[in-house]
Amino acid sequence: MILQSVSASKYNKSVRSKVTQWEQDLNTVSDAIELWMIVQRNWMYLEGIFASEDIRIQLPEEAKKFSKTDNNYKEIMKKT
Repeated sequence: MILQSVSASKYNKSVRSKVTQWEQDLNTVSDAIELWMIVQRNWMYLEGIFASEDIRIQLPEEAKKFSKTDNNYKEIMKKT
């Protein structure tokens, strides 16, 4: 909101380029967070599916791939 106020001000000439860059950077961060939330929602959905023994039997290769990716992610998160 502060950036919007500064951007709208008629006295922003000296900082206009910095304000514009900050707005672009914040929009990029916001977009990345939004996409990450979509990925997390989808992952939670798939995790529930692949936790089912029935699905693991019906789709053994896909279940192995999902488990491998899930375990890799968990290992990475432990290190950070």
